Amino acid sequence: MPMATVMNPWLPPPLLAMTAALLLFLAVAAAWRTRRTVPRWMVWSALSLRVLAIACFCLLVLRPENVRTEQVEKRRSLLLLVDDTQSMLLRDAPTGPTRAEEGSAALQQLLEGFAARRWDASAYDAGEKLEPRLPGDARLCGRAASSPLGERLAEALSLATQDPRSSVPCAGILISDGCVNRGRSLNDAATLWRDRGVPLFAIALGQPRAPAPDAQLSGLIVRSGEAQAGGSAIRGGSRVSIEAQGTLLSGGPQLIGQLTATT
Repeated sequence: MPMATVMNPWLPPPLLAMTAALLLFLAVAAAWRTRRTVPRWMVWSALSLRVLAIACFCLLVLRPENVRTEQVEKRRSLLLLVDDTQSMLLRDAPTGPTRAEEGSAALQQLLEGFAARRWDASAYDAGEKLEPRLPGDARLCGRAASSPLGERLAEALSLATQDPRSSVPCAGILISDGCVNRGRSLNDAATLWRDRGVPLFAIALGQPRAPAPDAQLSGLIVRSGEAQAGGSAIRGGSRVSIEAQGTLLSGGPQLIGQLTATT
């Protein structure tokens, strides 16, 4: 460890400098007065001893101390929030991987990258509760039944802003498919992070999913309450009946819906 010398003087440095200058002046004046009555070598010897005594006096007053300095490496601290809810078990392609498998691969890659760069990374399950994950555990299996992801983000914000291990601002990384079924929304939670000045990054999994169609429209019949010869346009104020016909794609009875309106 490197050593450093610091001064802890008894007297203020300006006062010490003035005292040393006065003593040096007196020593030189004494040598000047005795130069004719004392051999020259004795004059110089006496002056050297006086100067050495003044230097020792200044050194004692300065009180030098050797201080051992320790360099502590500041390591960046990152917070990983992992969505391990049941929506992660969905497959976006019939033969493709589940969202949990994609998230596991992304989490494993992040953990390895952070370890190589000597960054601290704490991983948490952002499910029904905010629970720490085991070190190095990148498995996702859709354990949580509900997905209050916005609530978990708000709860994790206190962890990101109160990390005592590093003075470097923390950042959060969210691995999720974005499905929230209760609690505050992701936009509201992300706004809290932004207002506190903590960066939040997201690794989005999955694709937008629309429900599969369960019915098909097979026909649309428009009838006017007044007979219109030759298929002429319906006049204003006429009563119109619209009938829609369709079938269930999964099999079943024919669907018929009717709407009556006045133009």
